[in-house]
Amino acid sequence: MMEIERIVAPINFSQYTDPLIEYTVRMTEELSAAVYFIHVIDFSIKWAMIESPQYKELKKNLHDAAKANIKSLLANHCRYYHQCHSNILFGEPVDQILFFAKNIEANMVIIGTHDFVRKTEYKLGTVAKRVLKKSSCPVLLFNPHKKRRGMTKY
Repeated sequence: MMEIERIVAPINFSQYTDPLIEYTVRMTEELSAAVYFIHVIDFSIKWAMIESPQYKELKKNLHDAAKANIKSLLANHCRYYHQCHSNILFGEPVDQILFFAKNIEANMVIIGTHDFVRKTEYKLGTVAKRVLKKSSCPVLLFNPHKKRRGMTKY
């Protein structure tokens, strides 16, 4: 059986980020693995072409806001588990998630499903779907609507 030592969990600060982090931290504690929570700020090519003070200021402001959000989330969920790491990346989300996972030799990616469609059906967002298709390591899809024993209800 493959040993899981490093897990990447992309987060987007949606209403389902807290349950995803809680689930991922519990899983990584059980596995004694390290977890890397990453947030990708999507800057398309057209933005990258602009080298203006406003562009640099916008990029810095987005980075600072994401950093503050991640710090707050991890303070709440990783108080007692010290193998939680965070990174903020810029670029196309799928490419950045896959590049980061490959770069740290991740053994798994945990990514949330997108929307509730019907009582028994869940929709994958385009990022989750593309990560699932392109990833070179296993991908666990987290369903934020499923009730889990011992988990806080959100």
